[in-house]
Amino acid sequence: MESFKSFFVKLLNLPVPEKKEGSPPDAANAWQAASAATRAAEAPSSTPWTPMETTRKQRAWTMLIRWGAAAVIVLLCLLGIRQLFRPDTRPVEQNLPVALQFPQAAAQGIASRFATAYYSWDETTPDSRAKALSADYAGGSVESGRFGWNGKGKQTASQPYVLGLDVRSPTEASVTVGLSITVYKAGATAGEWRPDSYEKRAVAVPIVITDGRPTVTGTPSLVAIPQPGQPTLPPPPGEDTTLSQQTKDYATSFFQTYGTKADTSAVTAPGASIPGLEGAAELEQLTRWVVRTGSGDERPAEATVRWKVPGGATLDQSYKLTLTKVSAGQTDRWQIIGLSVGTN
Repeated sequence: MESFKSFFVKLLNLPVPEKKEGSPPDAANAWQAASAATRAAEAPSSTPWTPMETTRKQRAWTMLIRWGAAAVIVLLCLLGIRQLFRPDTRPVEQNLPVALQFPQAAAQGIASRFATAYYSWDETTPDSRAKALSADYAGGSVESGRFGWNGKGKQTASQPYVLGLDVRSPTEASVTVGLSITVYKAGATAGEWRPDSYEKRAVAVPIVITDGRPTVTGTPSLVAIPQPGQPTLPPPPGEDTTLSQQTKDYATSFFQTYGTKADTSAVTAPGASIPGLEGAAELEQLTRWVVRTGSGDERPAEATVRWKVPGGATLDQSYKLTLTKVSAGQTDRWQIIGLSVGTN
């Protein structure tokens, strides 16, 4: 505390309080007194320079600078204490891509719901369509269930799924929604309808963020259904034909157990966790089994399985597996330790 007070006394050029007579000098002052006496004894009788007396203006500037430095130090201390107890919690502004600034999930949900309502109508109850559209439409009033529809016929849209999202700005986008359309045909009696055709349609829905939530501000438009592209996959490693032949019977027994039982630990490597299908399918044939080349105690493998499912139908499905080498005494064998979905 004394050192802190001495610092400010020297900084502000304040007078140093003199010690009262009779007070015992401390150790530091005793050394200073001895040093001063030595310097006085060794100093020449006259100084080689002439001390200059400072003017009043210079003394004023010196005091101003010292008081300013003290004020800055005090201010920095106060700011540090404030930051400690009241940290800045304002969100840091980030330069995110436009697509990430747009609420994609919410917009896709609104677009799917609106597209389903827009392409569903029934001339016997036109107001139900208007009510469904009004929940998400912010472009004005929906005219008595019409909104581009002439009020004739019956049609239902179902099973919406998002095919694409075109983000144009942080508040504007177009969502392409796929729909399953059922078109009805009027029956012989009034009010009787029967399904006449089933179709797939794609609809582009304009979405704008209004008051913080996605809304529809324009009429959805029919567009072509986007065709799936060809994936670019890296070429797989070569086949280890010898290991493929050696493990094919084992792979067959694994899939027999995998299809019919819940516990596959009897046919998998120690430590594997592969729950079975519990009778959901029965192995009819292992149509393809390939173990890839590699090094070490693990190898990737691929299988195509023909399952027999209830009702007499069969399904060909692909799997990716991981084999690991298991040692027991002087014998080594390869067992399955992992299973995932195949890509071809």
